[in-house]
Amino acid sequence: MYKFSNNISFQERVNKANLQTLSTTFSTVLHISHRLFSALVYHNYSLFPNVILEQYQPPLTSSAKLPDDPPLIKIELRKLESLLLQIHLEADTGVLTKHREELMWEVQRIITQLKVILYMYFLNYKFY
Repeated sequence: MYKFSNNISFQERVNKANLQTLSTTFSTVLHISHRLFSALVYHNYSLFPNVILEQYQPPLTSSAKLPDDPPLIKIELRKLESLLLQIHLEADTGVLTKHREELMWEVQRIITQLKVILYMYFLNYKFY
């Protein structure tokens, strides 16, 4: 979060959010002082050297080409299963529109396809 806040503050000219604005917003939510939040943002590269921010890629849609590389399949499965869980939670509360229900079935179908591809990859790999 501190690296992300640092990136936001670097884009101050575009988003009008400087470090002071971010500190005011997040320090109350995190129950820490403004100075501590600012220090964590300012020194985030030395405090969190192994944290890498990656641009978000939404889950696959039915029109997208399915990946065939196991690490990419696992990443997509994690995103799709998270989306499926979210839709199931909506269904459990009774707030499921027709569009979300169709999306649920489509996501489940893509998950099944990816798992079959992954299974076939490992099945072929074991015989070589």
